[in-house]
Amino acid sequence: MKNTSAIFILFTIATPAVAAGAFELQTITPSRIAELPLTIPVAVPAPEGTLQGFVAAVKLKSISLQAADGARLTIDYNPLSLDNEIAAAPLWVTVAAPWFNGSEKVRAVLMNYYDRSNTSANILKDTQTIDLQFNGVAFQAEGRRVQLLISHLGYIGYDYNFRQEIAVVVNGRWLTDPVNGTHNFKFKMGL
Repeated sequence: MKNTSAIFILFTIATPAVAAGAFELQTITPSRIAELPLTIPVAVPAPEGTLQGFVAAVKLKSISLQAADGARLTIDYNPLSLDNEIAAAPLWVTVAAPWFNGSEKVRAVLMNYYDRSNTSANILKDTQTIDLQFNGVAFQAEGRRVQLLISHLGYIGYDYNFRQEIAVVVNGRWLTDPVNGTHNFKFKMGL
């Protein structure tokens, strides 16, 4: 099954026509991206297989974790600023292991916790369960938006920060974090 997901980010390139108020919408194909003198993210289709080239093209951030059995967990995300918050949107979860053959059932549970600032740490804000699909190389799926920061500095004078945990189950067996010995891998998505 072909992946037809895409990220669309609105941007303006300073040109004489733009300065004069003339705007023109153009489609930028992935083959054109390398030719463009841009250092900002652009809209590109997510490729089949892995997100390796995609991550470089749109400058996504990535968290890499390794389970005790050698399986790799990767969370790729785009920190997106929206009014008074920064969120990870979109977000992809990838689980890879050399022994995967594509018949496994892989599910991830992503938890978002308050980290500090005007609330007790470790209060669960949001949980999402993500069923991953095999793409020929690894299991992967897109998750919902995750809040990274909420700021009320101009209104009430406080903000909320968040930290994340992910737990992954493969065929009914939970992966173990070798750092803390539990099934929850702890991390914090950067802004």
